[in-house]
Amino acid sequence: MKKLFMLSLALLELLVASTAEAVPLTSGQVPNVVPRHASSPVHYNRIQPRGWTSLSHWGEAIAIGTDGFIEMKDLKMTCEVDGQRQTIVSGLSNVGAGRYLIDPWYGGDNQGAITITKTPEGYLKIPVKQGHISHWWSSKRPRIINGRNCRVESTIKASPGVYFSIGGDWWIDQSSGWAGDMVNNVYMGRSSWFDYNGGWQEVVFQ
Repeated sequence: MKKLFMLSLALLELLVASTAEAVPLTSGQVPNVVPRHASSPVHYNRIQPRGWTSLSHWGEAIAIGTDGFIEMKDLKMTCEVDGQRQTIVSGLSNVGAGRYLIDPWYGGDNQGAITITKTPEGYLKIPVKQGHISHWWSSKRPRIINGRNCRVESTIKASPGVYFSIGGDWWIDQSSGWAGDMVNNVYMGRSSWFDYNGGWQEVVFQ
């Protein structure tokens, strides 16, 4: 009996640790606090604006019913540059995060600091608070010229009640801050939304 219990426990741990391709939510499954324009996958600008020199991956998460968290095991961003796909970002270094109001969507730019911690395994852990959006991005934007067709991949685990998506922006340079819509940055687009599935999920924006 004890051997059977130990075998069942080991199988459960294996299932929890395993990674599955993320199953996207339909727009009807996304919580209604997310505006319609942000509830579905979209790709606005596949080609880097002429004269611009940088970009950023990003992600966002909301919590419904209870505060929660997301964990990030890995992160990669690739783009086509002069016809060749190149790795622009690889790994979990240089990730920053901030908190915004859900209503209005991304309202309030000073809603309390977000502290990103590391798990014992070295994964990033980002808290997600009800009524707010947890937003993360490249804290050191990489330089790129003549980029297009970028792809962001990340392995993410969410706690129950947490919904999340990922995407990317083009930036005019590596240091300019946000100055309003379509000024220093333009929207590449976003992935579908995803939610808790009990384990790790391979999430892609492309």
